[in-house]
Amino acid sequence: MPSRSTVEAFVKLVEAGDYVGAIEQFYAADASTRENAAEPVVGRDALVAKERGVMASFARIEASRIGPSLIDGDSVAAGQQIAMVGMSGLTTGPHLHFEVLVRGRSVDPIRFLASTHDSSGAAIRAFLEKH
Repeated sequence: MPSRSTVEAFVKLVEAGDYVGAIEQFYAADASTRENAAEPVVGRDALVAKERGVMASFARIEASRIGPSLIDGDSVAAGQQIAMVGMSGLTTGPHLHFEVLVRGRSVDPIRFLASTHDSSGAAIRAFLEKH
């Protein structure tokens, strides 16, 4: 996992609108991304090319942080605002990308969100014991 200073440096570039620079400076040479059901885009150079294409097709892309950057091991409290929902470009409605990873695998976050009244972490521990 990256250090807090590395995450802060990455976020600073993104907030400044230098999305391509953030990829060039912080992504590994063999990095990959996958969006929805599409085939993955593999390699930093391919990701940079894709991002340049995205940037060319939008009149405005904005990223702004509303709180401190979170890294592995940080805790958040029920009700704590960690993101905003927005809509721009060709979206069909307001949206927020939210993902929960457990041991490197994407899992359905609803089992954790439904347990927001339980601040003891019991729901997460029970899930980890099963998986």
